[in-house]
Amino acid sequence: MTKDPVTVAPDTTLLEALGLMERSKVRRFPVVEGDLLVGIVTKSDIQAALGPIDRYSKHPDMGRRRVDEFMTKDPVTTTPGEPVESAALAMLEKRVSGLPVVEKGKVVGIITESDIFRALIEITGVKEKGATVSFTVDKPEELLDQVKKRIGRLVIQSLVTWHDASDKSWRVFVRLRGRKKE
Repeated sequence: MTKDPVTVAPDTTLLEALGLMERSKVRRFPVVEGDLLVGIVTKSDIQAALGPIDRYSKHPDMGRRRVDEFMTKDPVTTTPGEPVESAALAMLEKRVSGLPVVEKGKVVGIITESDIFRALIEITGVKEKGATVSFTVDKPEELLDQVKKRIGRLVIQSLVTWHDASDKSWRVFVRLRGRKKE
């Protein structure tokens, strides 16, 4: 998650919020009143409200409208102690691209699709040097034995497994880092 994210107040204008998004290089802001979360507004929300440039130029007053008119009220949130996979599942199920991280009503962070991608890259170790081995195991009780058999004396850098319900097997993804020294 990104700690202490940039937030906006409900009375922030659409143009102010859009400018701040561009300067901050973010695509969404938690909307807070005092310290409490009251909504979330995305760049898409603002662009949809403003419409095409030609429409906006004919109606420049649209940019002076307030964020609270276009934000999502009572957004889906998560807490600091929640596992990243729970946040990913909530984002997928609710079809949202980011979740404010809230503790006692106060925004302490935000987790976005980019954070989920960074976590996946970290978990799998794909940025590290080494080879990748992937295979399927049909019997879960043989999972560790199969890993040992296939890896032998190689050093495991990361190991990820998941159950594929479609064929009732386990997928194994192993990132390797050379051989064990004698």
